[in-house]
Amino acid sequence: MKHRSMVGRDVPLRELEAALAAPPRVALVSGEAGIGKTRLVAELEARADGWLVLHGECLEFGGEEVAYAPVVAALRDLPAEWLEAYLDERSGEARAALAAVFPRESPGGGGPGRLYELLLDLLGALECPVLLVLEDLHWADRSTLTLLAFLARNLRAQPIVVVATYRTDDALPADLRRLAGELRRRRTVLDVELAPLARDDVARQLEAIGGPVSASLVDELHARAGGNPFFVETLFEAGAETLTEAVLARVERLDASALAVLAAAGGRATYELLDGLAVDPDALRAGLDAGVLVRERDGLAFRHGLIGEVVYDRLLPTERAELHRAIAARLDDPAQRAHHCHRAGLRAEALAASVEAGIAAADVFAYAEAAVHFERALELADASVDRVDLLARAAQAARFTGDPERAVALCREAIALESDGERRARLYERLGEYQFWDDAAALECYEAALALTPRAPRLLAAKGHALMGLRRWDEARACCEAGLAAGAAPRITLGVVLAFLGEAEAGEAHLRRALEVSESGEETARAYLHLGELLRVRGDHRGALQAMVEGEQAAARLGLRGSFGHFMYVNGADDLLRLGRWDEASERVGEAARMDLSRTARALRRAVSGQLHALRGAVETARRELDAAEDAELPAEFLTPLAAARATLALTEGDPVAAAVHVAGALGGVEDPFYTPPLYSLGLRVEAELAERDRARRRTPDRTRAAELLAGLTALAGGEIAGNGREVAAMGGEMASGGPEVAALGGEIAGAAGTRAAGGSPYGAPPGALAHLALARAELSRVDGTPAPELWHAVAEAFDALHEPYPAAYARLREAEAALVTAGDRARAAVAVAAARETADGLGAAPLRDAAEALARSARLTIACAPVAAADDDGTGLTVREVEVLGLLAEGLTNRQIASRLFISQKTVGAHMAHIYAKLGVHSRVEAAGRARQLGV
Repeated sequence: MKHRSMVGRDVPLRELEAALAAPPRVALVSGEAGIGKTRLVAELEARADGWLVLHGECLEFGGEEVAYAPVVAALRDLPAEWLEAYLDERSGEARAALAAVFPRESPGGGGPGRLYELLLDLLGALECPVLLVLEDLHWADRSTLTLLAFLARNLRAQPIVVVATYRTDDALPADLRRLAGELRRRRTVLDVELAPLARDDVARQLEAIGGPVSASLVDELHARAGGNPFFVETLFEAGAETLTEAVLARVERLDASALAVLAAAGGRATYELLDGLAVDPDALRAGLDAGVLVRERDGLAFRHGLIGEVVYDRLLPTERAELHRAIAARLDDPAQRAHHCHRAGLRAEALAASVEAGIAAADVFAYAEAAVHFERALELADASVDRVDLLARAAQAARFTGDPERAVALCREAIALESDGERRARLYERLGEYQFWDDAAALECYEAALALTPRAPRLLAAKGHALMGLRRWDEARACCEAGLAAGAAPRITLGVVLAFLGEAEAGEAHLRRALEVSESGEETARAYLHLGELLRVRGDHRGALQAMVEGEQAAARLGLRGSFGHFMYVNGADDLLRLGRWDEASERVGEAARMDLSRTARALRRAVSGQLHALRGAVETARRELDAAEDAELPAEFLTPLAAARATLALTEGDPVAAAVHVAGALGGVEDPFYTPPLYSLGLRVEAELAERDRARRRTPDRTRAAELLAGLTALAGGEIAGNGREVAAMGGEMASGGPEVAALGGEIAGAAGTRAAGGSPYGAPPGALAHLALARAELSRVDGTPAPELWHAVAEAFDALHEPYPAAYARLREAEAALVTAGDRARAAVAVAAARETADGLGAAPLRDAAEALARSARLTIACAPVAAADDDGTGLTVREVEVLGLLAEGLTNRQIASRLFISQKTVGAHMAHIYAKLGVHSRVEAAGRARQLGV
């Protein structure tokens, strides 16, 4: 290649080489046209010894309409035999999802998230490190940009470096501008902005081209070219005044018709296209000899895009139209054909090609490009096309590109045009889907659809889901049961509905059946997600955590880790928090902070993290997490944990007034017996703190708000404490051996299963709701100044039955206070406060531990400091997470594979390994695996 020595780029080259030394990284290389981005990347590729280089470039003309164009080009460099073996090991569904980047595969179900997960898995599975280069992102399609964002957010320990280049001299496309701004803020992203060459660098460049040059010429060219290497070279060789003149001087001796074809084709063309258009080979060879053209993998291109732009700008409109018409006739790809037909003014052909291209793009989940094609088709549409069908397709594409308002508008237009009842019903169903977070609006749509096609199972299932969102449990049940013929979907919804109606066993059976009959990855993931929800309603957070772990693994297999898998990962952190496995919860929320989470998953992660740090006394960290939470338009079940975390933080900081504001602000929305009871009991605690403050100031506390909160919680939990089947009875049975107050509350709980039949509650109260009702009653005794140790002991027993150690320990602290205040029972107080302190110490709950120690000091109680057993202790001292790591080690997995399986970093796996070796007294993986087999792990 002529005149390609590189000068003045030592620093950016070192930065990029440093990225290769510490993968994974993403590097953004930017600068004006001609500044040397391609030359810098070529030098990096040449120095990437031992790396597999995958290089792809965006298309200049119509590139934004061709999905994944640079990615498809880059993946052509994969070793053919390795790729064949890799694809042979994938399921048919996975291969279909990969069709977007491997066109030879047949497209199928899934979604873009699954494609991205599978592509990340493919790159990580290669036996050598990967350098993925994506050039000219200023011409990129939206799907490529979305994939780049996914890689930047989800690269963890893989030996992958992504280098992306783009121009900055023209106005950046909005999508690229937003993406670049976001990526620059990530610590794994390297921002390399190429500046113009200094005067001395220009001198060295000119000497490399033509030998020594005069200082005056160096000064002149440096000033005229602005330090741009390509401009310097072009102006120097042509001796021209302007860049356009210089380019024209270089090409005027060449065959203009041959160059015009390349320019109209977007700056590059395959040999097949050039041959089909009968371009003179001698003319192309002359362009190569002159350094105007360069060879590519399967064709030719202008050495620099600016040359093609100058050539194209010189063409007359009629010349351009004729060239685009000829090129379109030779193209098989519908997206490129649509682009060239449109530029050629071939309206009918552009319409047909746009529809075909839109369908093809949607088939491989490239919905942004599909939307472009369908919108163009709508502009060109005439009587030859089905406008309603076109509107429906455009609406679907808009939905999946994150533009629900456009999707709704297009769908409503289609409904207004459609007269066929069955098609109108399908459109109403779609309209309901587009309003997923507005259950009332969605319900209206499903009812309109059912009015046109009564008793359709799929519509009944959809209506049941909307009714569930509105907490209209009995109606939701009826719809889902009537729609069971629709497959897994109605069973997934019905499972949760039955749990809230007090029939958790039947609900679980439906969810497990849904897992068996599921026909898609999304249904399987949703079934696991709802199974975890049902088990939480039953008070079984251990089972819920197991469902989340299994669900995460299934989501990873199905290519849904980035959507459902990450959401279940965060839900698992909440389960760990409740189960008292706080170190593991902390590890999860830390890992999740580096994941690409949905809006709701981000909110839940911040709520769990804020709650955990507040309970541990890390108030600054808690405040930082909670202040960053995005509350706008969140569903009520996500606002509730955020409010609870903020109220907990306020209490930790000694500000019950602020805590009361947070509680009051969250109550009054959509309430249910699972999410809301903790907020009510927390509100009663706030009122108790305020009442004690009033008494300390010799004021009479106002119990009005406390009474209102208790009444609200009692009504929510079913008045007479409606039950939840065997789980409630078992919880009551565990409490029956306590004192009179404990036995009384246990008796209420154990007998609650039949309450619903007697007309007590509209649904079965979850065991957790009953425990929080007991907590609220105990807090009311504090409000009244008559704390009852028996009530607090009952609360501790209730949370013990649920395996929630923190609220149990808090209750024991209050029991100790009440025992001292009401009866002076120092022995009982000592036992209770010692138990509270022991649990708090094990959890790392510094404020609770300090409160227990302060009470012991003030009352002069002696408390023992017993060691805290490891979670589910089997005598080895291993934590549950360490047992999981040991089991995977025994299966023969590497640290990297263990990290991927458990959604943690390799560094964290290494820390767990060190603890395992120390606790088991082993010194190698082989010894550890042997001990695992002895322990039955």
